[in-house]
Amino acid sequence: MSAFDAKKALVILLGAEEWPHCKSLYTNDYEPGNNPFRNSVTKMESYFRNTLKVDNENIKSWFNSELTASSILEGVEKFINERVSETRISDIFLYYIGHGSFLRPSSKDYYLLVHSTENSTPRTSIQIGDLYDIMKNNAKDCRCYVILDACYSGAATENVPSHPKGIVVFYSSDRTQQSRIDSNAEQKISAFTGTLLDVLDNSKEYQQKPLSLNTLSILVKNRFAASLSNSKLTDNTPLLRCGLYANTPEVEDIEIFPNHNYTSLTVNVEHSLVLGVDVGTTTIKVGLIAFPKDFSVQTSEELPEVLYFKAVKHDEIGRVGILDRVVSVISDVLAHTQVPADRIVRVGVGLPGQVDCSHGILKFAPGLRLRDINVRADLTRKLLLGRNKVFIDNDVKCSTLAELYYGHGRDCKNFVCMFIGTGIGSGIVIDGKLIRGHSFSAGEVGHMRIDSGPDARLCNCGRKGCFEEYASARAIIRLAREKIYELRDRKIESSLLQLNPDSPTLPEEIVEILFSAKKDDSYCQELAEQVASYLAIGIANIVDIINPERIILGGGIINGFFKHDFFSSTLVAYSRKDMLEVCHQTAIVPTSVPTPPEYVPILGAASLNGNN
Repeated sequence: MSAFDAKKALVILLGAEEWPHCKSLYTNDYEPGNNPFRNSVTKMESYFRNTLKVDNENIKSWFNSELTASSILEGVEKFINERVSETRISDIFLYYIGHGSFLRPSSKDYYLLVHSTENSTPRTSIQIGDLYDIMKNNAKDCRCYVILDACYSGAATENVPSHPKGIVVFYSSDRTQQSRIDSNAEQKISAFTGTLLDVLDNSKEYQQKPLSLNTLSILVKNRFAASLSNSKLTDNTPLLRCGLYANTPEVEDIEIFPNHNYTSLTVNVEHSLVLGVDVGTTTIKVGLIAFPKDFSVQTSEELPEVLYFKAVKHDEIGRVGILDRVVSVISDVLAHTQVPADRIVRVGVGLPGQVDCSHGILKFAPGLRLRDINVRADLTRKLLLGRNKVFIDNDVKCSTLAELYYGHGRDCKNFVCMFIGTGIGSGIVIDGKLIRGHSFSAGEVGHMRIDSGPDARLCNCGRKGCFEEYASARAIIRLAREKIYELRDRKIESSLLQLNPDSPTLPEEIVEILFSAKKDDSYCQELAEQVASYLAIGIANIVDIINPERIILGGGIINGFFKHDFFSSTLVAYSRKDMLEVCHQTAIVPTSVPTPPEYVPILGAASLNGNN
């Protein structure tokens, strides 16, 4: 992978300052010189020109152009052809802000408005596929980055063509979300572009010198999540469903953007350096973590510090592919931080499956198609580490250790962490000790049977009526789809109709709809109540059996739901109704590890030491 060089970068800026269906934009009601779309593109152009230091002749703007869409498209193609042929361009950025639409109902062709007008038509809009074709045909040797600040922009990921160097699309919203304006700012600006620029100026969370687009997408999402949790939501609160799509790892992970808060990595020689690894079915996360001298989870107030973090998407399956990918990411982290391997005191790895942590064996991980693999021995050999330096465990149990050592566990010794994702897993802590069970399968609450009726849903495990078929993210998607189709058939108005039932990010969208729905939208409340009722059954069963002091809920969708007062109060009420009265003192709370969410599993993994 060749390094990024701003002198070999090309920047294309597109968009229009008027926006159909948004009165304040197409009538330009903003005070003169304070149009939010023009402000956004001006600030982005300044960033590329003055911060990233792209040469002036390699930046071209067609924002608010009077040219027809076809003329702008020809200009873009000519600009790329000329600059690529005259100079050694290696990276192309295309930034767009404005109105994205499908022009015709039921159409899958996504268009970008590039001409100020009150109506989107083929004369005023460019089809995203035409821009991709130019990149594919005229920039085969260039990495291509498309940053879209537009409504429905997630649709731009539908038909990204194959490309030798890759095309990455960083989009501001999914298929149903409109772009939002940060109207509280003195200088009006798009919420997405404003947050992106703020992250670029204040990215303290990631102590690495340059940032990749993948890292930026994580930071932007975290910044919005924090703003939602720390402020009172109003009708003007920007709610974004930004996301990242890449068709090769290179465009996603190459480090490009300067981090102004970066300071050269200096490691206290008395600190112990540990690698925390979280292996998921689609992503590998690795963190270099510094533990203070004589660190004790019982007495130390100072938490371990994540010095460097790297997340890489993967599609590997099978023993050789996945372990080689893990070793590759670890090697990249050590190379980037210039930390010699002999400074690493241990490596902790969280894995998505049944793990025999005593012998270092991954017993079964269906998502990775792995069974009976001695991960500890393989990684020890591949990383050239000494004996007893690699420790492995189940990923949910790693997150539970993080909660035990750095979150609720600091003042609570009996709790159950329940993580709701595609399935449901849990970690059980009794008297301050993580319980793994005789065959290392303790905590498989997702396969607790809560429905024994004839219509019980079939679970992936082969049995019927499992808890996770009713309360996991995929179950919530099913419930939402059923509700949406019912509303459509009955022609009933509800905020839920803003959702696309086929969207891959539907769980996050449901959370945002619940936040923004009017209080009298009974159908949104019915959905939240239905989710709470199913989740409460499982919680009550666990509480009756274990009698913990706390049930700690984790996982993106449930954390989002839990911030909704109606949902959290309903969940607590239903849970107490279903559990024994003597257990009513059990608190139901969200996770509390004081760190970005993606750090939690790697902190837990890094804390594995063979004694916990």
